[in-house]
Amino acid sequence: MLNLPPLPYADTALQAVISPKTLSFHYGKHHRGYVDNLNKLVKGTDFESATLEKIITETAGKPDKSALSTTPRGAGTMPSIGTASKAMAAVSRTERSRR
Repeated sequence: MLNLPPLPYADTALQAVISPKTLSFHYGKHHRGYVDNLNKLVKGTDFESATLEKIITETAGKPDKSALSTTPRGAGTMPSIGTASKAMAAVSRTERSRR
């Protein structure tokens, strides 16, 4: 089962550019939805306890497994969640340094 990692900063860290409420909605509901839907897709399969990396590498380019890797809620979208969080962490650090 995959889990949504915690944000690497407080939900107020970006309030100069995004409200805590908006961030909470986007991350807590939108990103949570990706994780929950992928967990539903892998339930009862060989991937149920697999890492995200394993799901992606073993399903990418395989038509019979494409739902797991390429659908909008599949494993292929998950790395973007981590990338976005890291990018926003950089914004957070920049905002703190301006104060």
